[in-house]
Amino acid sequence: DEPDRSWRGIQVDYSTAMPPRLFRQSGHLLDPLGCVAITHVQLDSPSWKAGLRAGSFISHVGRTRVENPLQFYRLVEGLDAQVRLVRRGEDRQDDLVLVPSQ
Repeated sequence: DEPDRSWRGIQVDYSTAMPPRLFRQSGHLLDPLGCVAITHVQLDSPSWKAGLRAGSFISHVGRTRVENPLQFYRLVEGLDAQVRLVRRGEDRQDDLVLVPSQ
């Protein structure tokens, strides 16, 4: 059973799906232990309002490391409450982002 390919306004893909030029321009570093790339954020969605943007990376859902898109969607599937994500930002620091349900 395939999970929904969008969650609270974001879509993710493998981190390697991001064009290499984006890494050089933004200074992003891939997390060597695994992460997913945010490829799309719907305007005014809960994820947009939480500050998530395309081109960032998510390494954790709660305390669980995320290594691929299927794992990400399975981890968030059915979650109704606020969800904690760890995002790798442009400053190469990990940020805790709380994504509300609505």
